[in-house]
Amino acid sequence: MKNTAKLLHLKCHQNYIGIFLTSTAYTRLLKINENNIDKKFIYLSLKKSGCLGHKYYITLFKKINNSILFFNKQIDIYIEQKNIFLIDGIIIDYEVQPFHNKFKYYNKNIQHVCGCGESFNIKNIQEK
Repeated sequence: MKNTAKLLHLKCHQNYIGIFLTSTAYTRLLKINENNIDKKFIYLSLKKSGCLGHKYYITLFKKINNSILFFNKQIDIYIEQKNIFLIDGIIIDYEVQPFHNKFKYYNKNIQHVCGCGESFNIKNIQEK
């Protein structure tokens, strides 16, 4: 992961660590917001998927119920309340490669990542 010294911190009104973005992830999310003519919200979710069980997704939604907002002056990211302990403290990067661009996620609660790097399993953690 590049640019770790310049992480942008998205805070929350509740007592959570937050979400951190590298400069490339921040730039990509700003671009998504620019092109978002339907005024949908950026939503970071965790779904059961892949060979190890979970995968992160960034999507756009019109309305999000039971969500927590992480924000700064230009970027808002919503997450489902039920996923807070699996997302809080995450670092999001955006990797630009010759044939494939993608968001990459770094989370201290990830125990194992599959060979392709897309799915993972999570340490058994207790709610704080």
